[in-house]
Amino acid sequence: MRVSRRAKQMSLRILPPDGRVEVVLPRGWSSEGLDEVLLRHADWIAARQREVRLRHRDELAPKLPRRLHFPAVGFDAQVEYDDRPDATRFRIHQEEGRVVLTGPCADARGASLALQDFLKQQGRALLPPYAVALAERHGLIPGRIGVRLQRSRWGSCSCQGNISLNARLLLLPRALLDFVICHELAHLRFCGHGPDFRALLERMQPQRAELQRQLRAAERTLPAWVRARKDQN
Repeated sequence: MRVSRRAKQMSLRILPPDGRVEVVLPRGWSSEGLDEVLLRHADWIAARQREVRLRHRDELAPKLPRRLHFPAVGFDAQVEYDDRPDATRFRIHQEEGRVVLTGPCADARGASLALQDFLKQQGRALLPPYAVALAERHGLIPGRIGVRLQRSRWGSCSCQGNISLNARLLLLPRALLDFVICHELAHLRFCGHGPDFRALLERMQPQRAELQRQLRAAERTLPAWVRARKDQN
Protein backbone atom coordinates (compact mmCIF):
# COMPACT_ATOMS: atom_id res chain seq x y z
CA MET A 1 0.00 0.00 0.00
CA ARG A 2 1.37 3.41 -0.97
CA VAL A 3 0.13 6.96 -0.36
CA SER A 4 0.62 9.39 -3.24
CA ARG A 5 0.19 13.17 -3.09
CA ARG A 6 -0.61 13.23 -6.80
CA ALA A 7 -3.28 10.51 -6.73
CA LYS A 8 -6.87 11.69 -6.85
CA GLN A 9 -8.49 8.28 -6.25
CA MET A 10 -7.62 4.77 -5.17
CA SER A 11 -5.90 2.67 -7.84
CA LEU A 12 -4.52 -0.84 -8.18
CA ARG A 13 -1.26 -1.73 -9.90
CA ILE A 14 0.28 -5.13 -10.63
CA LEU A 15 4.05 -4.83 -10.24
CA PRO A 16 6.72 -6.71 -12.17
CA PRO A 17 8.40 -9.11 -12.11
CA ASP A 18 6.38 -11.31 -9.72
CA GLY A 19 2.89 -9.76 -9.85
CA ARG A 20 2.72 -8.12 -6.44
CA VAL A 21 -0.40 -5.97 -5.94
CA GLU A 22 0.16 -2.30 -5.09
CA VAL A 23 -2.69 -0.18 -3.78
CA VAL A 24 -2.18 3.56 -4.33
CA LEU A 25 -4.18 5.88 -2.05
CA PRO A 26 -4.52 9.66 -2.18
CA ARG A 27 -3.29 11.46 0.89
CA GLY A 28 -5.88 11.45 3.65
CA TRP A 29 -7.86 8.51 2.28
CA SER A 30 -8.75 5.65 4.58
CA SER A 31 -8.03 2.03 3.68
CA GLU A 32 -11.47 1.08 4.98
CA GLY A 33 -13.31 -1.01 2.41
CA LEU A 34 -10.08 -2.10 0.71
CA ASP A 35 -10.88 -5.82 1.15
CA GLU A 36 -14.15 -5.31 -0.70
CA VAL A 37 -12.36 -3.52 -3.56
CA LEU A 38 -9.79 -6.31 -3.89
CA LEU A 39 -12.50 -8.98 -3.92
CA ARG A 40 -14.47 -7.08 -6.56
CA HIS A 41 -11.41 -6.93 -8.81
CA ALA A 42 -10.06 -10.40 -7.99
CA ASP A 43 -10.48 -11.79 -11.52
CA TRP A 44 -8.80 -8.75 -13.08
CA ILE A 45 -5.92 -8.98 -10.57
CA ALA A 46 -5.37 -12.69 -11.28
CA ALA A 47 -5.39 -12.14 -15.04
CA ARG A 48 -2.95 -9.23 -14.86
CA GLN A 49 -0.65 -11.19 -12.52
CA ARG A 50 -0.43 -14.01 -15.05
CA GLU A 51 0.40 -11.54 -17.82
CA VAL A 52 3.10 -9.78 -15.77
CA ARG A 53 4.73 -13.01 -14.62
CA LEU A 54 4.84 -14.39 -18.15
CA ARG A 55 6.24 -11.14 -19.54
CA HIS A 56 9.02 -11.10 -16.93
CA ARG A 57 9.69 -14.80 -16.98
CA ASP A 58 13.32 -14.33 -18.03
CA GLU A 59 13.99 -12.18 -14.96
CA LEU A 60 12.60 -14.86 -12.66
CA ALA A 61 13.99 -17.96 -14.36
CA PRO A 62 17.70 -17.36 -13.50
CA LYS A 63 16.83 -17.90 -9.83
CA LEU A 64 15.91 -21.48 -10.65
CA PRO A 65 18.45 -24.24 -11.30
CA ARG A 66 18.96 -25.78 -14.72
CA ARG A 67 20.53 -28.88 -13.16
CA LEU A 68 20.27 -30.70 -9.86
CA HIS A 69 23.59 -32.17 -8.82
CA PHE A 70 23.99 -34.16 -5.60
CA PRO A 71 27.71 -34.98 -5.83
CA ALA A 72 28.10 -37.29 -2.84
CA VAL A 73 25.41 -39.72 -3.98
CA GLY A 74 25.99 -39.54 -7.73
CA PHE A 75 22.70 -37.85 -8.65
CA ASP A 76 22.77 -35.50 -11.62
CA ALA A 77 19.73 -34.43 -13.65
CA GLN A 78 18.68 -31.65 -15.96
CA VAL A 79 15.73 -29.59 -14.68
CA GLU A 80 12.98 -28.72 -17.15
CA TYR A 81 10.13 -26.29 -16.44
CA ASP A 82 6.72 -26.97 -17.94
CA ASP A 83 4.98 -23.66 -17.28
CA ARG A 84 1.22 -23.93 -16.70
CA PRO A 85 0.09 -20.42 -15.64
CA ASP A 86 -3.42 -21.56 -14.69
CA ALA A 87 -2.26 -24.48 -12.54
CA THR A 88 -2.88 -24.20 -8.80
CA ARG A 89 -0.06 -26.51 -7.69
CA PHE A 90 3.30 -27.86 -8.78
CA ARG A 91 4.05 -31.43 -9.75
CA ILE A 92 7.46 -33.04 -10.20
CA HIS A 93 8.30 -36.23 -11.99
CA GLN A 94 11.59 -37.87 -12.86
CA GLU A 95 12.60 -39.26 -16.19
CA GLU A 96 15.96 -40.65 -17.19
CA GLY A 97 18.50 -37.89 -16.67
CA ARG A 98 15.96 -35.15 -16.03
CA VAL A 99 13.52 -33.73 -13.51
CA VAL A 100 10.39 -32.04 -14.89
CA LEU A 101 8.60 -29.40 -12.82
CA THR A 102 5.06 -28.66 -14.01
CA GLY A 103 3.02 -25.73 -12.71
CA PRO A 104 2.99 -21.91 -12.65
CA CYS A 105 6.78 -21.77 -13.09
CA ALA A 106 6.85 -18.00 -13.61
CA ASP A 107 6.32 -17.91 -9.85
CA ALA A 108 9.99 -18.41 -9.05
CA ARG A 109 9.48 -18.65 -5.29
CA GLY A 110 6.70 -21.22 -5.65
CA ALA A 111 8.85 -23.24 -8.04
CA SER A 112 11.75 -23.00 -5.59
CA LEU A 113 9.57 -24.37 -2.78
CA ALA A 114 8.49 -27.25 -5.02
CA LEU A 115 12.13 -28.04 -5.73
CA GLN A 116 12.80 -27.95 -1.98
CA ASP A 117 10.09 -30.57 -1.51
CA PHE A 118 11.81 -32.70 -4.14
CA LEU A 119 15.15 -32.20 -2.35
CA LYS A 120 13.56 -33.35 0.91
CA GLN A 121 12.09 -36.46 -0.76
CA GLN A 122 15.47 -37.33 -2.25
CA GLY A 123 17.16 -36.72 1.09
CA ARG A 124 14.81 -39.14 2.84
CA ALA A 125 15.52 -41.78 0.23
CA LEU A 126 19.30 -41.34 -0.07
CA LEU A 127 20.76 -39.97 3.17
CA PRO A 128 19.73 -42.62 5.78
CA PRO A 129 21.32 -45.59 3.94
CA TYR A 130 24.40 -43.47 3.27
CA ALA A 131 24.67 -42.61 6.98
CA VAL A 132 24.16 -46.24 8.04
CA ALA A 133 26.97 -47.38 5.75
CA LEU A 134 29.27 -44.71 7.18
CA ALA A 135 28.32 -45.69 10.74
CA GLU A 136 29.13 -49.34 10.05
CA ARG A 137 32.53 -48.32 8.72
CA HIS A 138 33.29 -46.73 12.10
CA GLY A 139 31.69 -49.45 14.23
CA LEU A 140 28.76 -47.31 15.37
CA ILE A 141 25.05 -48.08 15.47
CA PRO A 142 22.66 -45.11 15.22
CA GLY A 143 19.01 -45.21 16.16
CA ARG A 144 16.40 -43.68 13.89
CA ILE A 145 17.73 -41.45 11.09
CA GLY A 146 15.35 -38.69 9.98
CA VAL A 147 15.74 -36.10 7.25
CA ARG A 148 14.22 -32.62 7.27
CA LEU A 149 14.80 -29.35 5.47
CA GLN A 150 16.40 -27.22 8.17
CA ARG A 151 17.61 -23.63 7.89
CA SER A 152 20.20 -23.38 10.62
CA ARG A 153 21.60 -26.86 11.32
CA TRP A 154 23.23 -29.42 9.10
CA GLY A 155 22.37 -32.18 11.56
CA SER A 156 21.72 -33.15 15.16
CA CYS A 157 21.85 -36.23 17.39
CA SER A 158 19.67 -36.84 20.41
CA CYS A 159 20.87 -38.49 23.61
CA GLN A 160 18.75 -41.49 22.57
CA GLY A 161 20.96 -41.95 19.50
CA ASN A 162 18.47 -40.67 16.93
CA ILE A 163 20.01 -38.58 14.17
CA SER A 164 18.39 -35.82 12.14
CA LEU A 165 20.02 -34.72 8.88
CA ASN A 166 19.39 -31.68 6.71
CA ALA A 167 18.27 -32.53 3.16
CA ARG A 168 20.52 -29.69 1.95
CA LEU A 169 23.47 -31.96 2.66
CA LEU A 170 22.81 -33.49 -0.75
CA LEU A 171 24.14 -30.29 -2.31
CA LEU A 172 27.52 -30.59 -0.59
CA PRO A 173 30.65 -32.40 -1.79
CA ARG A 174 31.12 -35.89 -0.37
CA ALA A 175 33.91 -34.81 2.00
CA LEU A 176 31.59 -32.30 3.72
CA LEU A 177 28.66 -34.72 3.79
CA ASP A 178 30.90 -37.32 5.47
CA PHE A 179 32.17 -34.73 7.93
CA VAL A 180 28.66 -33.69 9.05
CA ILE A 181 27.47 -37.28 9.41
CA CYS A 182 30.60 -38.29 11.32
CA HIS A 183 30.07 -35.31 13.62
CA GLU A 184 26.60 -36.62 14.50
CA LEU A 185 27.82 -40.22 14.74
CA ALA A 186 30.47 -39.14 17.24
CA HIS A 187 27.63 -37.91 19.45
CA LEU A 188 26.51 -41.52 19.78
CA ARG A 189 29.51 -41.92 22.11
CA PHE A 190 29.73 -38.41 23.60
CA CYS A 191 26.74 -36.05 23.91
CA GLY A 192 28.79 -32.87 24.36
CA HIS A 193 31.65 -31.33 22.39
CA GLY A 194 34.36 -31.93 24.97
CA PRO A 195 37.90 -33.30 24.48
CA ASP A 196 36.76 -36.94 24.13
CA PHE A 197 34.26 -35.99 21.44
CA ARG A 198 36.82 -33.91 19.53
CA ALA A 199 39.40 -36.70 19.73
CA LEU A 200 36.94 -39.24 18.32
CA LEU A 201 35.91 -36.89 15.52
CA GLU A 202 39.58 -36.25 14.71
CA ARG A 203 40.12 -39.99 14.32
CA MET A 204 37.10 -40.26 12.04
CA GLN A 205 37.87 -37.04 10.14
CA PRO A 206 41.59 -36.10 10.41
CA GLN A 207 41.04 -32.87 8.43
CA ARG A 208 38.39 -31.68 10.89
CA ALA A 209 39.51 -28.04 11.12
CA GLU A 210 39.76 -27.54 7.37
CA LEU A 211 36.44 -29.30 6.74
CA GLN A 212 34.77 -27.13 9.37
CA ARG A 213 36.05 -24.04 7.54
CA GLN A 214 34.77 -25.35 4.21
CA LEU A 215 31.39 -26.13 5.74
CA ARG A 216 31.00 -22.55 6.99
CA ALA A 217 31.85 -21.29 3.50
CA ALA A 218 29.35 -23.71 1.93
CA GLU A 219 26.55 -22.29 4.08
CA ARG A 220 27.08 -18.89 2.41
CA THR A 221 27.07 -20.25 -1.14
CA LEU A 222 23.88 -22.31 -1.19
CA PRO A 223 21.83 -21.49 -4.31
CA ALA A 224 18.94 -19.02 -4.04
CA TRP A 225 16.23 -21.61 -4.74
CA VAL A 226 17.12 -23.67 -1.68
CA ARG A 227 17.00 -20.58 0.57
CA ALA A 228 13.51 -19.42 -0.52
CA ARG A 229 11.01 -19.25 2.35
CA LYS A 230 7.26 -19.78 2.44
CA ASP A 231 6.69 -16.58 4.40
CA GLN A 232 8.89 -14.46 2.14
CA ASN A 233 7.26 -11.29 0.78
